[in-house]
Amino acid sequence: MITPLQFMLRYRNIVVNIEAQDNLKRVTSVIPVTVSLNKYFMMNWAAGSSQATEFAAVTAGSPKDAWFRQYKERIRTAAMGKGSPEDYGLALQWALYENHIQNPSQTTVQSYFDQNMGIDCSGFVTNYLIARGKKPDSQSVQRDTSAASYFSAAKAVNDPLHVRQGDLLVFMKGNSVLTGPGHVAVVESYVPQSRSC
Repeated sequence: MITPLQFMLRYRNIVVNIEAQDNLKRVTSVIPVTVSLNKYFMMNWAAGSSQATEFAAVTAGSPKDAWFRQYKERIRTAAMGKGSPEDYGLALQWALYENHIQNPSQTTVQSYFDQNMGIDCSGFVTNYLIARGKKPDSQSVQRDTSAASYFSAAKAVNDPLHVRQGDLLVFMKGNSVLTGPGHVAVVESYVPQSRSC
């Protein structure tokens, strides 16, 4: 079973291929570079918002391009902050194909990634559960599962001694699920700081 930390590290080690020119030898070689998803991201669809602008830039492509048509929905899912590590790799590869990243190197790819993409809490949690086989692997599940949707009174754990790795923490306000926006996290480890008497 993959742990939350192991899964998070997949977002910290996304490999994309860049082309490097050797003008002396007159050859082009493909070099893999590793970049890291560093930004927490909440999609704001309002016209003119930085997120909507970034989404448009990352997902721009020609319907005539067969590679783009094949991966378009996965690229869009990453641009929404809901993608799997592989989706982010495809979005970055597309940015390289479209020359959105000038003078490609590990530094310039990382800079583009930091400026244009991130992930939100429910995007991470949903993809973690997909990786564990607990949710179906589909764009609609990735895109449409909110933080608040993870709350289930029937499955709630109220005793800290029963919290386990992989459990979800849904943030609450009193007895109500926090919404607009909500927040959800995955437990990596838990050490009780006190005992009930």
